[in-house]
Amino acid sequence: MSIWLRMVLVALFWAGLYPIGHITVDAIHPIVVAFYRFLLTSLCLVPLLMMSKKDSWKIQKQEWVPLLLLGLTGIFLYNGLFFMGLQAAGAVKSAVIIAFIPIVTSILARIFYKDVFTPKKIIGILLSLAGVILVVTEGNLMSIFQLTPGDIWLLSAVVVFSVYALLGKRFMITMSPLKTTTYATVFGTILFVPLVLWIGLPAVTGITMMQWSALLYMAFFATVIAFVWWNKGVAELGPGTTAIFLNLVPVFTLFLSLFFGDTIYWVHVVGTILVFAGVRLTTQQQAAKKASPSPPTSVVGKRNIQ
Repeated sequence: MSIWLRMVLVALFWAGLYPIGHITVDAIHPIVVAFYRFLLTSLCLVPLLMMSKKDSWKIQKQEWVPLLLLGLTGIFLYNGLFFMGLQAAGAVKSAVIIAFIPIVTSILARIFYKDVFTPKKIIGILLSLAGVILVVTEGNLMSIFQLTPGDIWLLSAVVVFSVYALLGKRFMITMSPLKTTTYATVFGTILFVPLVLWIGLPAVTGITMMQWSALLYMAFFATVIAFVWWNKGVAELGPGTTAIFLNLVPVFTLFLSLFFGDTIYWVHVVGTILVFAGVRLTTQQQAAKKASPSPPTSVVGKRNIQ
């Protein structure tokens, strides 16, 4: 299978997370869904790390705090907020808002790392912001300050993941993507345990075969396989070129949501186009600089754990 096809499939796997996840959180509490997803993911990633010849599974003293912070932000907080928002807002709206992550990350990078804003990047940010506002307000711009709980969950998730991205940029220099993702996933899963016990963990026998299939899809295809293929893409195509495929996620989500019977409104289509164009403009310069193949780098802060 060509690397280009794998990158398209990664975007498709992540897009499938929205309609499939939405159906699942309608039947199971969102926090419990997040817990099961990453428990299953951990069961896949830990053996991969243990069998890896390139990666050391041992955590060095200086690695504990970074890994715990990444597990807290990228797994526990982000996914808790994401699945709560997905339940309330629906698949398409969630996909458009979450697609705003690269823009918020760019803004925070400007604030904390003094990244340069070119005119093209500013236009891209404004376009994406317009798309998100259009979707959040459902076309009624006067309701911009009347956010629904789902909007608040999702916008909070965007900010949290952007912080996670910056933490990854700062901390993940010496650790491999596999080691980083494995331990962040394990620690994030452990953080879910008290909440899940408080909510009440559904008995395994109470989860239907269809729901288990959805959880396995989210863990195996939308996380483990996507992670492995994404890193292969980063290694062969370079991080900038690989990141362009993320623009396909909200587009695929629109079509998949139609397949699953969701209603698509004009604001979803226009908002998707605006966010797509904005992210493309914002990341275009970076992609051009990194278009040549480069060694594997940590994809923390891209979207390896969507």
